[in-house]
Amino acid sequence: MTLKLTRRDFLKLSSVSLLGSRGSVGFPSKMLRIQHQQDTAQRWARVSADYVGLRSRPSPDGKFLGFLYYDDVVPVYRDVVGQGWFPHNHVWFETPDGLAYSASMQPVENVLNKPTPIIPSHGLFGEVSVPYTDARITPNSDGEIAYRLYYAGVFLVDRAVKASDGEWWYHIKDDAGHILWIDAQALRLLTPEDIEPLSPDVEDKHIQVNLEHQILSAFEGRSEVFRTSISSGRGYIQDGQWVQAQSTPTTSSPIWSKRVTRHMEGGTADIGWDLPGVGWVAYFASNGAAIHATYWHNHFGRAQSAGCINCTPEAARWVFRWSTPIVDYVPGNVTEKWPGGTRVTITSST
Repeated sequence: MTLKLTRRDFLKLSSVSLLGSRGSVGFPSKMLRIQHQQDTAQRWARVSADYVGLRSRPSPDGKFLGFLYYDDVVPVYRDVVGQGWFPHNHVWFETPDGLAYSASMQPVENVLNKPTPIIPSHGLFGEVSVPYTDARITPNSDGEIAYRLYYAGVFLVDRAVKASDGEWWYHIKDDAGHILWIDAQALRLLTPEDIEPLSPDVEDKHIQVNLEHQILSAFEGRSEVFRTSISSGRGYIQDGQWVQAQSTPTTSSPIWSKRVTRHMEGGTADIGWDLPGVGWVAYFASNGAAIHATYWHNHFGRAQSAGCINCTPEAARWVFRWSTPIVDYVPGNVTEKWPGGTRVTITSST
């Protein structure tokens, strides 16, 4: 038996937990538990676009089999390389009901965590370890929903409380001032080892970003030690003209500030964003452009950000730990005086 959770299922349930081959996998509190003894999937993916079409083979020309919709979560059995909708990505995810283009699917885990009742005064950072969980304005499963928090979102927890039903909730110290309570089982608390610096003794570090190819490379001297696909600032068509209003600046600037987590809000009513728990933020430009983790899409290799350098959560954490200035777990942020930290050079072409 395979598993498919539809959007209607999620709307009906305030929370879900699934039991599969990896053990407990979780969504928000008050879990509904389902047995899937024959489900051998080791991976999961959440639909991060409005919808994604399922195909019989890894190509836009494959037979159409149906749709998955935003926030549907399905098992992924394997990656299949075929012909992508876009030339930079030819990877499809095999799901129980067909092949889904990976650019529209966020790879996720489903891991529940043992709550930590005592939180030190400086707080603890945590990372969402389930596909999503609903943050509420009061610490109980019936509280009003403030935000939906997604896998790989990073937050600072400053206290824990036990609800009347026996479930533990963490209070998030949100830097935008929002009241957020999260089911403690949905957050994996991070340790100082999770953010300790990489290659701290190397002095000659440099980051290069190529906007034409949507690639970030990290260098130690002349040696490239890391490379990842990114999503830089997008342009758009207005009155028949190409507008670069949200473009990433071409610059050679040092990283001047870093934060483990940031609630990012900005833009306009038409083109705006409100993203709690953006992790591994490294600011390099005076206009606020930064290298940071991205949980709201998996379309790396194509320009579509609001000016920042979007990376996968894994890549953003690596860059955060490797680059300077070094960030201590307490307080979890740092601002460097001139000449700043690791230099970031962004070019528009090869």
